[in-house]
Amino acid sequence: MKKYLKNSLTLSFIGLIIAGCGGKASFTMPPSSPTLQPITQITTPTLQKVTLLLPLSGSFAASGKMIRDGFLAAYYASKKYGQTNLAINFVDTNSGNIKELYNQAISRGAEFIVGPLTKSEVENIATLDPLPVPTLVLNTIDNYSTSKISNFYQFGLSSRDEAAQIAKKAWDNNLHQALIIVPDNARGRNLATTLNDAWRYLGGTVKTTVFYTNITSANQNIRTALDIQVDTNPKHNTKIKPYEGNDIDVVFLIASPEQGREVQPLIRFYINPNIPVYTTSDIYSGIMQANLDTDLEGIIFCDMPWILQADRLQEPLLSVYRNSSGRSHSRLYALGIDAYYLMLNFKQMASNSNNAFNGATGLLNIDKYQHVYRTLIFAQMRNGLPIILP
Repeated sequence: MKKYLKNSLTLSFIGLIIAGCGGKASFTMPPSSPTLQPITQITTPTLQKVTLLLPLSGSFAASGKMIRDGFLAAYYASKKYGQTNLAINFVDTNSGNIKELYNQAISRGAEFIVGPLTKSEVENIATLDPLPVPTLVLNTIDNYSTSKISNFYQFGLSSRDEAAQIAKKAWDNNLHQALIIVPDNARGRNLATTLNDAWRYLGGTVKTTVFYTNITSANQNIRTALDIQVDTNPKHNTKIKPYEGNDIDVVFLIASPEQGREVQPLIRFYINPNIPVYTTSDIYSGIMQANLDTDLEGIIFCDMPWILQADRLQEPLLSVYRNSSGRSHSRLYALGIDAYYLMLNFKQMASNSNNAFNGATGLLNIDKYQHVYRTLIFAQMRNGLPIILP
């Protein structure tokens, strides 16, 4: 039975910028779900002092405060269950040099550090290898699989991980021949590389990659890439002949909701009205707008439980959600919530990559690269609304 989502949630684009793709693309294939063992009971750590390094002023203050609020919401919910009672210190990363702020937190007795948030700050902290205490940074450095830094754990809203997951989902659905369509910018090119690498790793083929900047360029570049001809015969009503090749059975699209509403109709017109289109959480604004999102019809995308399935979260996460009201729209708020629970379960999860936690941002496990991997939920747009897929 179709389950229409009841959440009215908004995408935080600034969070995607902070945790987006930069530099050379790398990816980790999704873990095998049957091997993951969800933690059934949240542990009570022996921690007494934790410090969060977040931007609480400046350009990213709104993002930092949203993460802070999510962390605190989880903390207060856990106190009701008698799970923890620790001193939490917040440090504004705009108040000084990030390395100095980190070392000051250590000298003041921090036993666990969450943050920083921005990629440049995370990269600076990584140079302190080895780190003196477990540090959960809220971003992902490029090519994180090539080096392992002591006490350095990475947790972010990685678009590369999402791209690898949509590739795996499409492959599992017996699709093999892809067309990739991405924005013509640094992030789009990096995600195109990730999709190409992940898809070929699985055994698939890529016909070509189409880049676009707006609806006009998308229209022209799709036609050019597929060699779609214009029928100039005035006796024919249809002036354009759709693509007649049999070497594309899936499209990977990277697009915002606004871009997707323009590009998806082009895909359906030029290629096939029923061709499967897979994309990341970028496509979904989170706000139920059936009148607008009918143009996204059929698109399959991945997203976090906080956005798609909040009513099925387990306690104490469900209590956090119900008490979050206006903040329930933010993926960064969910990131803060999960940062807290990762801290609580850190020893158990870091010791075994198969130990997983059903969090707000996904089914979380810490892989062999000390990277927190988020296994996401899939949904499909039908009649303008996202429907959960099995």
